Amino acid sequence: MSWPAWIGVGVLAVFALWAWSWVSYRKWVREEFLKYVRARHPEVGIGAVTFSTVALRTPAGHEGVLSLQRLYGELTGIPVTETAAREAAFATMVGAVLESDAALAVDPARDRARLRPRLMRSADTQPSAGKQGPQVAHTPLGVEGLSVVLVLDSEHSVAYVSDQMLADLGLGFDDALVVAKENLRPTMKHEMVRPVLDDGRLNLVKTMDTFDAARLLLVPELLGPGEQVVALIPDRDTLAITVPPRDGDWSGLRKLAGAAAGDPLWDEPVIVSMNGFAGPPRLP
Repeated sequence: MSWPAWIGVGVLAVFALWAWSWVSYRKWVREEFLKYVRARHPEVGIGAVTFSTVALRTPAGHEGVLSLQRLYGELTGIPVTETAAREAAFATMVGAVLESDAALAVDPARDRARLRPRLMRSADTQPSAGKQGPQVAHTPLGVEGLSVVLVLDSEHSVAYVSDQMLADLGLGFDDALVVAKENLRPTMKHEMVRPVLDDGRLNLVKTMDTFDAARLLLVPELLGPGEQVVALIPDRDTLAITVPPRDGDWSGLRKLAGAAAGDPLWDEPVIVSMNGFAGPPRLP
């Protein structure tokens, strides 16, 4: 066998060993997670288990299918001997499922303080094809294709608010949005916008609390008559604020708007004034 052939065999052997190790590691993570659930949460039922998902059933009978991909990634940086750190990641996943019971039993006195706004593509506000479920309550943002939705925030997860949940809260959508923005407002500072207007800098808001893009809703109240800024919300964990391009060339901002670090949200700049939101000029 020639040297190139031997090299090719060696490369294939190394790849096969890596693939076997990765598959074995993921199997071990799944087994450790299931052992944790059985030992620490016997009230939680275990349904179908696949290579990348686990179905868990809450005490109230609600079933949630958890993706294990993020868990695999988180645990790669944790030594296998660090049991406490590994179980903390497991606890977060189980907590998200358990919180679904509380989210579906709305209590007006308790849950108005948990309301938060979110931004979502309008197409995603409809139930997925072939799946039953209530439609997410929403309203247009003012930019075609982009909507404002509401969530009930919990420690490990959020629950998207339906029309029925709004009725249980005793609120219409507009009133609920006012409450949600008021709950988010303490985290939005005036300094996030003024330096942009003063010297044209790009200001990045990235607190990673899952509501960074939603803070766009609070920007208009920080602007005065005739003032405009441009916002970029490529994913839910990014809000970038800058000024409109003086030369009218939006290509650079469009490129930045498409640079999502997580699940893509919106790949176009959004023009913001005290009166609301608009899209950038259309491409010729």
